[in-house]
Amino acid sequence: MLSRVAENLYWMTRYLERAENTARLINTTSQMVLDGPRNVPVSWRSLVDILGSRPRFDAEGLADDERSVMRFLVDEPAHGGSIQASVRAARENARTVRELLPAEVWEGINELYFLVRDNAVGQGGRRRRFDFLRRVIGHNQQITGVIEGTLSRGAPYQFVTIAQHLERADMTSRILDVRASQLVDEDEDALDAWQDAGWMTVLRSLGAYIMYRQSMNIRIRGSSVVSFLLRDEQFPRSVRYCLQRTARALRALPRSDPPLAELARLEQALEVVAPGALALGEVHDYIDELQSGLGQLHRAVTQTYFPEPP
Repeated sequence: MLSRVAENLYWMTRYLERAENTARLINTTSQMVLDGPRNVPVSWRSLVDILGSRPRFDAEGLADDERSVMRFLVDEPAHGGSIQASVRAARENARTVRELLPAEVWEGINELYFLVRDNAVGQGGRRRRFDFLRRVIGHNQQITGVIEGTLSRGAPYQFVTIAQHLERADMTSRILDVRASQLVDEDEDALDAWQDAGWMTVLRSLGAYIMYRQSMNIRIRGSSVVSFLLRDEQFPRSVRYCLQRTARALRALPRSDPPLAELARLEQALEVVAPGALALGEVHDYIDELQSGLGQLHRAVTQTYFPEPP
């Protein structure tokens, strides 16, 4: 399999997953604004922080209000992390490898591209935005379903799997980092009002609320949410599950020793922390190390399998 083809499949999948994750994050945060305690202000800028886009956002001199943040994260074509830019990049990568994909995958990506291109909603109301982002999520899930149901389990599938689960692990760690820091920094009165709604939003932004309740069988607590999203072996967006799926895909590829070595270090880092033992105040430093490890794993994959830049 040509390295350029592998790279296109990898980035196609990461951008698709990024668009879905961003849409899910925005919708759950918006829902919290409607349903959450009125005495606890919602920081829209936290969405920018989660997605790692603060330097670009500040450089453009944008306000930290809902309208500016939505425009930046949804519609801004020049911002590479926006939903519009992510879907466009996914389509460009898919176009070059469409002969390797089931026809329905290319059709689904094309439909998603035109949906996003023709429906700018950053300046619209919350209801219109919610419906639009729900359609973005639905289109992405359909594409994922077609890939799972019809793509042969050869090398293309393995690169799709690696990309999907690295992107998921990255988003899970980012959400945990920023949201846990918010909870620790709140004053005591605000914390009481915010805590349940805040952690529920963390779970729902990852589609994890029902699975958490079924698995943990306890009320929502910050430490148990952190433990579940880091270490659960069955939830598809937990960091541990994502690493396990990535390892399985890497073992199906040749020359996988370098990325597998990085992955083993990440798995060991998860084992060091006992379930529930990580205090909320310690989450930031721990997640920093985790994200650094995810970056090293990504670099090991790209250096092993993709062409060197000119």
